[in-house]
Amino acid sequence: MDIATIRADLVKALNLISEAYGILRPYLDHIDNNTPEQPDPVDPPDPVEPPEKPSKADWECYLDRYADVAKNGPRTSAWAERHYREWGKKEGRVWGCVKEPDIKPDQKRFHHYNPRAWDERGVAVILCPGDKADSARIGNTFLKRHGNLDKGREVWAKYDTPGLIGTLEIVIGGKTYRTTISDDKEMTEGDCWRS
Repeated sequence: MDIATIRADLVKALNLISEAYGILRPYLDHIDNNTPEQPDPVDPPDPVEPPEKPSKADWECYLDRYADVAKNGPRTSAWAERHYREWGKKEGRVWGCVKEPDIKPDQKRFHHYNPRAWDERGVAVILCPGDKADSARIGNTFLKRHGNLDKGREVWAKYDTPGLIGTLEIVIGGKTYRTTISDDKEMTEGDCWRS
């Protein structure tokens, strides 16, 4: 074998590797940016599934809502739907265009927020007695419904993320309640603290 043939074969092999990396890059980036957390206590209720043929508006809304997903893959219906089905649903992400529900900005609608739950390994939001949330998040971090109750009150949590601060958003019965969490060290009391 002469040097020209070896060189041509090496160039061909490098091009194939480069092409394979280009195809795999979005998936590798997604894995790097979304390291697995401890097992979720309990999954939230089943979210809306993408239809067989997602509308352009739905998949575009999904990519617009989650910049990290849009950054890590092509801007296509196939990528948005695949991401949601394989990762997004498990992460508590919401599919499609969602009409902004009624917002009650100054009503906290929670019992307390603990930024240092589980020996400072995560955060927990304890709801008011009798409330059952559809979802809860702090900033862009979605919380999961915890399997155990706190004195009969529903608990939403996220492990390995102690000290989250930002806008706490709780959706209860289609209504959104927001408040700002600004202290990452101490418990924040909610509207039903005394109940």
